Amino acid sequence: MSVLFNGASPEKPPKEVMAEVLLDGRKLIGRGEDDWNTADTCRVIELLPEPYKSEFTGFDPVIFKNWMQRLRKDKVVPKVKPTKNFVEKVEKWVRDFEKQRERLGDDHLSEDYKSYIQSDEWRRKSREHKERCNWKCQLCNASTPLETHHTAEGYRNLGIEEPWHLIAVCKRCHPIADALRSGWFEKHGGENASYTLFDEG
Repeated sequence: MSVLFNGASPEKPPKEVMAEVLLDGRKLIGRGEDDWNTADTCRVIELLPEPYKSEFTGFDPVIFKNWMQRLRKDKVVPKVKPTKNFVEKVEKWVRDFEKQRERLGDDHLSEDYKSYIQSDEWRRKSREHKERCNWKCQLCNASTPLETHHTAEGYRNLGIEEPWHLIAVCKRCHPIADALRSGWFEKHGGENASYTLFDEG
């Protein structure tokens, strides 16, 4: 990282500026700052007002992300947490999604997919991914029996999946992952449905 980002350390913007950028960044990325990757953090840096933004050219985004997380620890901004209202909405959406899937049965799955998930190759990949995730659900961190879910990109690349095309999920979270992949939440909760998981209240 130091080879890629070796600019001089810029002066940290005022906390009120950083807090505004953090809240806007959560909305832009659709996830809390703990889950931002380098590309996400670079996109958030672009939200900085001038002249601060120009000071961050070539600056290590990991340090910037640490500054963002520090705002939460210092209670400048609240923690990211699900609201009760959103949790209830998600539970309803998932119930509706599962009812529709029960009506469809396996008709929504391609024959190639059905055949592939019965193969020894898939069983091997599935086990390897669970091991990479330390046998923890990547959505809720539960240690219950896991299943391996294909993202939309993984579904399009059956047999040549990369690790980032897969998600280890528990049985409780698998329908949520399926609903996210299908765009169910956006169709039934609006385009910002995924973001409303994060509440500043």
